[in-house]
Amino acid sequence: MKHQPFLVALCAILPMIGCAPPEDEITSAEPPRRDIPFEGEVNPKFVGTWKDIKGDLRYSFDKAGTYTYKGTVNTQAGPQKMDMSGEWLVSGTIMYLKDSKGETYDYDTKLNGNELSLTTKGQKKFEFKYKRE
Repeated sequence: MKHQPFLVALCAILPMIGCAPPEDEITSAEPPRRDIPFEGEVNPKFVGTWKDIKGDLRYSFDKAGTYTYKGTVNTQAGPQKMDMSGEWLVSGTIMYLKDSKGETYDYDTKLNGNELSLTTKGQKKFEFKYKRE
């Protein structure tokens, strides 16, 4: 048979190539969400309204431990309105925000006079700068 060496080689290679079992499949490019505690206390030095240096977004942190985040952010799809609220606490240099859906986010904070810097934690780091109004 003319094709026999090809078939023998194919039969030898196929088991090595194979398919990954279903548990090895990649279902998302996003890393798993970290468990973030919601801990600390309301720190009076953060109480007030902070405007994004580059845009129209504003955080308002009150002394009761609640916050609002409002404004417009520019996206590829065009301007998008932001209107979020929740609770906030600070522990050391970390600010914790818990939104109205119960999701908690943590930020490294730097406060220099009337300027506040919030930097995301985790794999991707983004810094956001605000000025006290």
